[in-house]
Amino acid sequence: MNKPPEIAPSWSRLLDLMSANWATQKWRDVGVVIGCSGGADSVALLRLMAELRAQGKNPPRGFVIAAHYNHALRGSESDDDQQFVQMLAEQLGLRFQTTRTQSDESSEAALRSMRMQFLTDTAHASGARYIAVAHSADDNAETVLHHLLRGTGPAGLTGINHTRPIGTDLVLYRPLITASRQEIRTALNEVEQPWREDS
Repeated sequence: MNKPPEIAPSWSRLLDLMSANWATQKWRDVGVVIGCSGGADSVALLRLMAELRAQGKNPPRGFVIAAHYNHALRGSESDDDQQFVQMLAEQLGLRFQTTRTQSDESSEAALRSMRMQFLTDTAHASGARYIAVAHSADDNAETVLHHLLRGTGPAGLTGINHTRPIGTDLVLYRPLITASRQEIRTALNEVEQPWREDS
């Protein structure tokens, strides 16, 4: 008699956390653009959403696009990141969208703005309802600390919002905002899912 496959406990907890933070039925039948750099957090988000989307009796009516912005700042490493995300998207049966821009901009704020514009443009062009990004609890803590050091008021202590509207017909979601980076990496290792490290 065949033994049922063992459920990876850390990965299972992450699936439950995702479902609690963003109910699958809210996005399964519409378009979602996922920002994926190839790093651990965004790889986990992409794979989690692919697995959650595949659950259920009926096939999903929506679509998921893995969207990768190649800043071309690290030569062949940047191109390898892009290739990694494209291959992962293909393995998961998801659409893939990328753009490659070489810019003199190097500040994190400027690069973040460029990525967000790309994700927004991709969502509008495809008719997606949501953009999902992989900010973790660690990103939230770092944001609060940064605000404290700048002398923020009480509003700054709330950190990163779980969701925020972009215009009138698009919503940004951060479904991993309550997971720690360590939890995410432990879960990925458990299911033997590699990711890219930024040197």
